[in-house]
Amino acid sequence: MKQIISDSIGAFIIVSLAYIASYTVTIGLISPVQGMIFPNSTVADILFLPHGIIILAAYYYGWKALPLLLPSVYLMWYIDVYGNGILLDPIQSIISVVCSLIAVQLASRAFKGILEKEWKLLLFFGVIGSV
Repeated sequence: MKQIISDSIGAFIIVSLAYIASYTVTIGLISPVQGMIFPNSTVADILFLPHGIIILAAYYYGWKALPLLLPSVYLMWYIDVYGNGILLDPIQSIISVVCSLIAVQLASRAFKGILEKEWKLLLFFGVIGSV
C-alpha cells in the first residue's frame, strides 16, 4: 500500500511539473513569438505544449491521468485565464482533458503493439496534439 501511494505521489509530481512547465514555456516563449509572427492571432496559440503533456500522461497512466492532471490544469487556468479576465468556462478544462483521454484510448487501440515499440510515434502524437 505504501508503494502505491509513493508511486502515485511521484506520478502526480512529474505530471504536474511537466504540465506547469510546458504551460509556462507556451505562455512565456511561444505566445510572444507567435504574436510577432502573426500579430492578429490573439485568441489561441498555434502550438500549445500542455496538450502534448496531456496526451503522454493519458497514454502512460490511462484514466488515472485525470486526477493527476486536474490540479495543475486548474492552477494554470486560474492564473492565466481567470487572472487575465478571459471569459472561458472552468468546465472547459475537464472537457479538454476527458476528450484527450478518450482520443488516446481510441488511438492506442488502433495502434496496439506499434506504440510500445516505436516511442517516436508516441512523441509524434504528442506534438500533433500540441498543434
